[in-house]
Amino acid sequence: MNEPKNPYDIPSNSRAAITDILPRVNLAALIFLAALLALGFIALAILGSGGWAQFARNPLRPAVAIALLLFAAATPICGCHISPAIEQDRSNDWIFPLLLAMGLLMGWLSAYCDQHNRWTIGSSAIRYAGLIAFLAGVALRLAAIRTLGQRFTVWVAIQQDHQLETSGLYRWVRHPSYTGAILNLVGWAMVFRSLAGILLAIAMSQLLITRITPEETLLKNTFGHAYTAYQKRSWKLLPFVF
Repeated sequence: MNEPKNPYDIPSNSRAAITDILPRVNLAALIFLAALLALGFIALAILGSGGWAQFARNPLRPAVAIALLLFAAATPICGCHISPAIEQDRSNDWIFPLLLAMGLLMGWLSAYCDQHNRWTIGSSAIRYAGLIAFLAGVALRLAAIRTLGQRFTVWVAIQQDHQLETSGLYRWVRHPSYTGAILNLVGWAMVFRSLAGILLAIAMSQLLITRITPEETLLKNTFGHAYTAYQKRSWKLLPFVF
């Protein structure tokens, strides 16, 4: 007697695998690449501050930089996936160049504004609040990536033998990694008390939120009623709010 089919499963032979989006690389190479990108972002902040001595004058700035570096290195370990997908939606990939440009600008501009006391807000309290928000974002995003494992990817895609995750963080929030990313962006800008950085973080967050629609459309097309039912009992980013 055949066992009942799990509505969350996609048969491995249901679709032909597409060409790799990125070449397969080993874990060490991924960690190195992620750390290198984080160091480049941190270097922009140091440059905006006028050098390491000025950057390190407030200990919360090196603290958030170290947190970023560790977060970047930990992300591939937790399961970021860049191997073949069996189905994907690239209609929203146009946000990546914008996110890159705005992110680089925020890295430099936030530190520059802080160093020259231009378009800054609040006092030391906002720095501590920013660091807490950033660390909360790191914890949330790593937990989300760890939960999904090899199903997590930066692309809107369905992986081989993909299963719908509805436990843990995903019981309440459908996109906790986006929530964590938004906390990272806003938290970084707050550590530098930069109003311009916060505005850039909000703009980048809006770009991330636009990615939810194609992602949920793909998941709904893939999992059907199971995903529709999941939507009704969960929230996109923040429980009881949105």
